[in-house]
Amino acid sequence: MVLRIALVASPAHDQICRLFDPDRVDVVVHADLPTLRRRVRTMLAVGEPLDVVCVHSSDIPSLSRHLLPLDGIDVHGVLPMALQLCTWSGQLMAAPRTFDTRLLWTRSDMVADVPTTWAGLEDGGASLGFAGRNPDVAQLFTEVLAEHQAGVLDRGRPALATPESVAALARMVRLARHRGPLDLPVWIDDDVENAFAAGRVGVGVMWASAWGRLSRSVFADRMKVHAPLGPACAARSLAWAVPRASLHVNEAKDLVNTLASLSGQLYDNAAGLLPANLDALIAVEGVSEPDLKRRELLEDASQHRRLGGFRHQFAGAVEQAVWPPLHAALSGDLHPGDAVHAMQQACEPLLGKARPKAAPRSIADMVA
Repeated sequence: MVLRIALVASPAHDQICRLFDPDRVDVVVHADLPTLRRRVRTMLAVGEPLDVVCVHSSDIPSLSRHLLPLDGIDVHGVLPMALQLCTWSGQLMAAPRTFDTRLLWTRSDMVADVPTTWAGLEDGGASLGFAGRNPDVAQLFTEVLAEHQAGVLDRGRPALATPESVAALARMVRLARHRGPLDLPVWIDDDVENAFAAGRVGVGVMWASAWGRLSRSVFADRMKVHAPLGPACAARSLAWAVPRASLHVNEAKDLVNTLASLSGQLYDNAAGLLPANLDALIAVEGVSEPDLKRRELLEDASQHRRLGGFRHQFAGAVEQAVWPPLHAALSGDLHPGDAVHAMQQACEPLLGKARPKAAPRSIADMVA
């Protein structure tokens, strides 16, 4: 019996391979993350036998029909938001491996007062960087919108053409126009990290995992990391899943239990990844203050923040449909009001039209 598995290929991710018995494991896919995600989606769609796959949490809703629920998998000590990311329709579809969330980063030589809300960030004076295009900006929009006590979906239907959405997008436009570099609307996450590391901006809205690159900057000792702004934050995980097409289900689940165990998570931690298990996450020695702080903030965000982003079976398609109007608004080519209506129209073919709100039954209801 040989298990067929699909893995991310990188020096950090490859450390987990030490747990494999080479006589019982055949790595049939070993590629960078974008390639892995594409190949796994294709293989699962045609029913090609795979026993264990490393999946991205944003793919879990759309892949759920191809995955087996992981009943009985030990998830003791796993961060709550990581479990939420890997759960669909009330069932755990994958065992969290890593956990990453967007945090606020500042340069101590450029920022005196650190904001704690999106409104406070707008009121400050420091230069700012955030992703202005591709799905990164769509996820960021959901975080800003949460501060307006609103969301992007209403019972699974798009709810984007609202006053709250216009206000949130208008805030993003003001931040980009008055606080960001001229080219911010075309930035992706890598551009934000590069600008922050080089000192082009004093504030960066970036992933916790950005420290892997930021720590190599000559200005690393001036970098500080803080809690996410607002009540919600975008988050992501890599996780271990067992496809329905597995030919060795019990053995595959045993391997997932091993990979997701504390010992497996410690391999990932030693390699520089951010494990989803809290005990593994904090099992570090001799690391810098920003690294210790970001781990504390990951734990806090997982327990006390709401999950941002588009959580839906068609989330990937929705994010692809939503980000062009957002980008156009940040670029000054579209008014925020027109942009949110364009977002709504782009989502309705995918998710259906928003449900009308119930008519009030009395004058008292109307006042309420």
